[in-house]
Amino acid sequence: MRVDPVTARWAQALFNTAQRADAVDEVERDLDRIERGDPLREVVAGAHPLTRNFIELCLLRHRREVLEEIAPAFHQRVLIERGVVEGVVEAPRALGSSELGKLKAALALRLGKDVILTSRVNEELLAGVRILVGSNMIDQSVQGRLEELRKKLEAAPLPA
Repeated sequence: MRVDPVTARWAQALFNTAQRADAVDEVERDLDRIERGDPLREVVAGAHPLTRNFIELCLLRHRREVLEEIAPAFHQRVLIERGVVEGVVEAPRALGSSELGKLKAALALRLGKDVILTSRVNEELLAGVRILVGSNMIDQSVQGRLEELRKKLEAAPLPA
């Protein structure tokens, strides 16, 4: 997900403050409630003091748009700090936990980071998998391999 620069700065400031107060998990939980659409009044009532102050500051500074985008921006910042990336693996059928585990391990080795993978069934794929991690796509589907082969054949020089 792309985060606008203003929200990214606010998320960074909130993250730094929450980290110093050892409250990153609590603040992230509060922000998730905002993203789910819980009424702000309810979120503020049960929120960590840092979250309450942050919400009040956003409202005071007329930054409601920051509140709408802060949860994913803060979550991205948390993942960066923990050296974790999130991704989605698409397959033509549901993947078993051992298959998903092998993919996670292979990706972690390739990327040098821990990987959190979500599995999604994509019935348009004939076989193989398509993995989206951050802005990278690893296409090991039959369609992806055939497309790659087509491009290579088109680019190959004709014999003289």
